[in-house]
Amino acid sequence: ECARDLRSLRHSVQHRSAAAAVRHRGPQDRQARAALDVDLVEGPGPWCGVPWVGPNGEEWFMRAAMAGAAMSVMAVGVLGGVGAAWAQPVAPNAAEILKQIKYVSTATVTLAYKRENFSHALDGFGFVVPKCEGRSILACTWTSSKFPHRAPQGYVMLRCYLGGALQEDIAEKDEQTLATLVMQDLKKIMGIEEEPVFCKVFHNRKSNVQYHVNHSRHIDSIMKDLKNFPGLFLAGSAYRGIGIPDCIQNGTESAESATQFLAGKSSAEI
Repeated sequence: ECARDLRSLRHSVQHRSAAAAVRHRGPQDRQARAALDVDLVEGPGPWCGVPWVGPNGEEWFMRAAMAGAAMSVMAVGVLGGVGAAWAQPVAPNAAEILKQIKYVSTATVTLAYKRENFSHALDGFGFVVPKCEGRSILACTWTSSKFPHRAPQGYVMLRCYLGGALQEDIAEKDEQTLATLVMQDLKKIMGIEEEPVFCKVFHNRKSNVQYHVNHSRHIDSIMKDLKNFPGLFLAGSAYRGIGIPDCIQNGTESAESATQFLAGKSSAEI
C-alpha cells in the first residue's frame, strides 16, 4: 500500500511538471487546422536546435539539420535568445532586442512526508523567505494544504523554490545538494525532523525570464518590427507576462492573429 501511494505521489509530480507541454488536439482543433490548410511542425525530431528561417516568396521556409518545410505562418514560441537566432536572418532589429532579454536559473524541490505525527500543523499555505534571513530557499508552498488532491490520503507535500536572480548559483547545484539544503532550511524554519518518503528535484536552467526596466517598450519595438514580416508571430513568457494565464493569453492572441492572417490571405486569393 505504501509503495502504491508513493507511485501516486511520483505520478502527481511528473504529471504536473509536464502539464505545460501538453497540447489538446480535439476534433475542433483538427477541423480548424484542415479548413485553414495549416501544417503544424513541432519538435523533437529534425526540428531540434536552431534552424534557418527565412522568407520563401509568400511563405516562410524553415530548414533544420534533417529537413525543410515551407509554411504560410511561422509562430515561434521559444526562449528569447533562441527566438533571436530564428529571427536574425529576416528581422535583425527585433533579434538584437530579443538577445537582451535575460534569463536566470531556478530549481524546485518537492518533498512528501507521512501525515501521521508530522511535526508541523501546516495551518496555512506556505511562506516566503526574506533575503536577510540568509537561507537557501526562497519560498515554500504547502502543496497538500493548498491543493489537497495533489497528495494521496495520509501524506503531505511541500514544494520549495531556490535560485533566481540573487542566488542563481544555488540553483545550479546538484540534486543531492539541493535536497540537503532544503531539508536543513525546513528543519530550522518549520522544525521538520522527519525524513521525507519522497523527494524530487527539478532544475530550470536559464528559463526564468527577467523583466528589466523598459521591458514593455522593448517588446513594443519587437512587435512593431515584425509587422514588416507578415506571417511571423512570437509567443511565450518573454513578452507580455510570465504566469500561466499570461502565457495562455499571449499564445491565444498569437494564434488568433495567425488565423486572421491566413483568413485574409485566403480571401485575397479567391
